[in-house]
Amino acid sequence: MLDYLVQISVEETGKQFVGTFSDADLVHLLSPRTGRAFDLENYKAYLTPDGKISLARKPSYEEYTTLTLAELVRALRSAVSIKMW
Repeated sequence: MLDYLVQISVEETGKQFVGTFSDADLVHLLSPRTGRAFDLENYKAYLTPDGKISLARKPSYEEYTTLTLAELVRALRSAVSIKMW
């Protein structure tokens, strides 16, 4: 299983989000359920109706971030295309 490292500058907080996602995570993120929590390999995720996703790092869930799903998917697609080369 491939893991993809993404780094995103979160506009609202001005902080950097760095995370690792798997192929299975990418599938979940391309068709998420709004308003319900779902599990990713390293995160518990929740998608809001306004297109923002909250990610809480497992297992403690103490470290979390909120960003737009579009930003995350764009960064993941970029990471996938880089790994393909």
